[in-house]
Amino acid sequence: MYNQFKRQSVAALMISLSTVSFVGAQALETDKKLSLPEISTQFASTAIKQMKAGDLTQAQFTLEKALVANPKNADVLVALGEVHEAQGRVGKGLKYYRQALMVEPTLKKALKMQALAFLKKDLPVNAEMSKEKLHVACAGACEELAFVSTAITAYKAKKEAELMAAKDELKKEAAKEVKED
Repeated sequence: MYNQFKRQSVAALMISLSTVSFVGAQALETDKKLSLPEISTQFASTAIKQMKAGDLTQAQFTLEKALVANPKNADVLVALGEVHEAQGRVGKGLKYYRQALMVEPTLKKALKMQALAFLKKDLPVNAEMSKEKLHVACAGACEELAFVSTAITAYKAKKEAELMAAKDELKKEAAKEVKED
């Protein structure tokens, strides 16, 4: 088990080092001396275009390069979370939103995306907690808070409708059993 972990760690380190080398080579090709945060921003811009074009796999790869160039880029962490969510990996998306919030605790987009992901995972209490943090970050009101509030209300209404439908189905089954007796 330890050897497998060690091999994975070495492989991840090699990928990171090759990405940094690639990043450095690209900066040299432009004849500009770019800082790592600037390189990260350039990669993030490219990744946004790839996401919009629907190329999520390439966007993820590009965002990972941006993250190697600047591991504290909260916007890149949020974008990685969005890519993973779009690929059906909501749990992994949540991981990146948490990391973004560790870097920038009041980042509205991260709080919004985290709350929405919690709803997808059927964790409304966690979504409410993210909403409260968003309320503080927004100093009362903002677009992100309004969106999350609406989503939570819709989630609750949907769950209530599902509960009512289940109760109706149970009543029908009970009535059917009474008729058969």
